[in-house]
Amino acid sequence: MGGAVVLDLISELPENKQYDLYFDTIFNSPALIDKLLDKRMGATCTKRVNRTDNCPLEDIKSVKKKSTGSFDFQNSKNLNMFRWNDNSIVTLASNYYGFESVARMKCWSNIDKKNYRD
Repeated sequence: MGGAVVLDLISELPENKQYDLYFDTIFNSPALIDKLLDKRMGATCTKRVNRTDNCPLEDIKSVKKKSTGSFDFQNSKNLNMFRWNDNSIVTLASNYYGFESVARMKCWSNIDKKNYRD
């Protein structure tokens, strides 16, 4: 259902323009991301931690043990996947953004009640 909804919606968009699409766990799959890349559309989406499509990202338990802001990433020809430790574990997939988009920043930890600089 999810991928078909996205493809139906983008069929209404004017052609010859670049689009970057962002969607959540319901509307994503590797096949959809490949189809959007074929249409020259960027796609970035959140992934459920147990639905990483056999991508060898670091497992959840070891990521949780690391400090806030710690991350892992894997990339292939058409897909980049990222996982990092924030208030909870976040997993993203993108055919547009890569590792170079990562920057150091100051983060607040509600658990430790202090700022961290990554």
